[in-house]
Amino acid sequence: MRPIINYKSAPGYRLSKHLKTLLKDSLDLRNKYTITNTTELIEKMKSLKINENTKFVSFDIKDLYPSIPTIETIKTVQEILMGKIKREAVTEIINALKVTLKQNYFRFNNKIYKQINGLGMGNPTSAILMEVFMQTLEEKYMKNLSTNLGVKFYARYVDDVICLIELNKEKQILDYLNKQHQNIKFTMETEEERKINYLDLTIKINDTTNKIEFEIYRKPTATDTIIHNSSNHP
Repeated sequence: MRPIINYKSAPGYRLSKHLKTLLKDSLDLRNKYTITNTTELIEKMKSLKINENTKFVSFDIKDLYPSIPTIETIKTVQEILMGKIKREAVTEIINALKVTLKQNYFRFNNKIYKQINGLGMGNPTSAILMEVFMQTLEEKYMKNLSTNLGVKFYARYVDDVICLIELNKEKQILDYLNKQHQNIKFTMETEEERKINYLDLTIKINDTTNKIEFEIYRKPTATDTIIHNSSNHP
């Protein structure tokens, strides 16, 4: 169960929002393996070399936000900040983070619950702290993925990962990823008939031209129904 909370009424909301701005400016995350949208993904994929011995697979990180180890992540943030800003400022930021991250409580059916693990979905700092943890983890495992496990391309959008790999390496790669951290577990989807759905794209491999083709993907549950622009909905 993943509670998504309207954090705006929480006592620490304004402090968390301010911390988000401070962290964004101070951490300077490189986003080496992340993408911001499908347009960026298409641009990165244009130069990929495709052949009959390569295929696409996608990985999904299970329950990402509730699985992020907060103590470990705060320590990583502290290490990064120590080389960028004054020690006194780092101490204040870390103390404030600890206070706001402990406010992981919510009310449901008039009972108060506290989420004891991970990041709260709704807390302003959660997204950037998730990136700190995931990018640090990726830096540790990417060299082995590309050098020894045949990963030709790797990109992540939040908890969705897509890879171009050598044939018959997918099970080995999945097992390797699931050993990287006890909290982070991956599931995998592979190509069917040389195509795979990722985000809002269907990515196809054309074995005749050795090129990648893209189409818009809509989930089977999509109705393509929108509110008319003259509607009086808020």
